[in-house]
Amino acid sequence: MAVGIFDEYHLLKKNKSWWLLRKSDYITRVSSLKVVMTGLKAFQEVGRYIKPTTRMIQVFGHHAARSVLDVTEDDIDKMAQGSYISSDMEVDNGYIIMSFKGAVIGLGLFIDGRITSQIPRRDLASFVYQGNMEISNGCQTD
Repeated sequence: MAVGIFDEYHLLKKNKSWWLLRKSDYITRVSSLKVVMTGLKAFQEVGRYIKPTTRMIQVFGHHAARSVLDVTEDDIDKMAQGSYISSDMEVDNGYIIMSFKGAVIGLGLFIDGRITSQIPRRDLASFVYQGNMEISNGCQTD
């Protein structure tokens, strides 16, 4: 992600999750309160990997400069059928951001050249260009 994107945020860890909280002068005023949850859940430990949350990549994913794969309609069809897709990306095993026509659509798990979609199958078909529908910033528009 671009340098400086997170300069305005605190990164807090609780158990196996990390949260982003926008920096504010008000934080010191409420620091004596017992807080259960605050901010945007950004990451969580899943096995041996750190997994970004869906909300995190929806908000910040377009800033990512690596570990991003722009998938094709054929790739989406394969994943919608429950198959993996192959890639020769030069990244470490772990989670990657998948985009379609430049718009972030979700996560994939990259293990030794195979990518397994983390997007529910029922949602994958909604990302494919159909008729006069196009992807625009992760949302379909007419």
